[in-house]
Parts: sequence; structure tokens; C-alpha cells
Amino acid sequence: MHITPPPANTPLIVACSGGRDSICLLHLLWRRNYDITCVYVHHHLRPEADQEAQWIQDLTAQWGIPCKIRHVDVPTRVKETGESTEEAARILRYQALQEEAGENRLIVTAHHADDQAETVLLHLIRGCGLTGLTGMAEKRGNILRPLLHTTRSEIEAYINDNNLPFVEDASNQDTQYTRNWIRHELIPMLQKQNPNICQTIS
Repeated sequence: MHITPPPANTPLIVACSGGRDSICLLHLLWRRNYDITCVYVHHHLRPEADQEAQWIQDLTAQWGIPCKIRHVDVPTRVKETGESTEEAARILRYQALQEEAGENRLIVTAHHADDQAETVLLHLIRGCGLTGLTGMAEKRGNILRPLLHTTRSEIEAYINDNNLPFVEDASNQDTQYTRNWIRHELIPMLQKQNPNICQTIS
């Protein structure tokens, strides 16, 4: 599996939802003895998030990893700003991560090559010029994406090979969210023409 190693001897905040991708990243960094703190951001959008937060605390306790639960109020922000649920959640999530990171720690997220392809397609669908037709940077400020060149299938293989537990977020199947529609409907159609479309776009 390809991973871009974060700087050595630098404390890291690992954004972890409990899904395959973030559990894979958390486990990789833990095995490599990085100084990590796991942060789960509770968006208050799903009742099962309470159980997921506790599950992550239990798992990280087994691995000896410090864990923080951060609560953000996405529904209230949506009402106040008119933003989409996706956008409000993203803004509040990164605000919480930045607050945990402070001035001395880096934030690492589990975005991977398939996420990158989805991001490019999302920008294209929403309308953008050539300068806007870009994906995520591997490093932006104090945010690192070590798995950005790793595919979803590689992550799934790592999870299976190491028999790692994870939780499924049911909202990831809801195609009323544009990114989920891209993932579950648009990309499978494109793969009929190019089975490696995600790697091609990425």
C-alpha cells in the first residue's frame, strides 16, 4: 500500500469516523509508532453516532491511542447559513480539527484516490473553470492526506488482511447527497467505459 509518510517526530491529529478508510489510516500510523491522537467529530445528524463515538473510544483504548470526541451542531448551522448539510458538516469538522491541532500538531485525513476522483467530478458538476477543475492537495497548510494515492480497493484489502473492525455509516449510501450519487451511480457508469476511471481522474 502506498502511503506518503508524515514528518517524523511530529504529533498528529487523526480524523477518524470509524469507517474503513480512517481505521486503515489510524492503524497504519499506530503500527509505525507515530505520536497520534484520534479525533471523532460528532455532527449530530444521526442517532447512531453516539454509539459510533463510544465504539471508537473503546477501540482506541485497546490500542493505547488518546481519543477526543468533538461535538458540532450541523443542523443549526444549516438553518442559520442556508448551506447544504454536506458543506456545513465539512466546515464545522475542519474547525473542530483545527482547534484540536492548535499550533504544534498536524491534521491527517484518510482521503484516497477514489475520493480524489469524486472531488474532481463534484467540481465539474457544480460548474468550474479550468483553475477550479482540481482535486485535493496532498498537503495544504497543516492538513496532510497520506493515502491520496491509495485506492479504495487497496484500503479494503488492508482492512481484510489485518482483520480490522470498522463501522458503516448508513448515510454514505444516501444518494440525495451529491458525493454519494457520484460514488454509487455516476462512477459505476463511467467504469463501464474505463474500469480504471478513478485512477485516471486522480
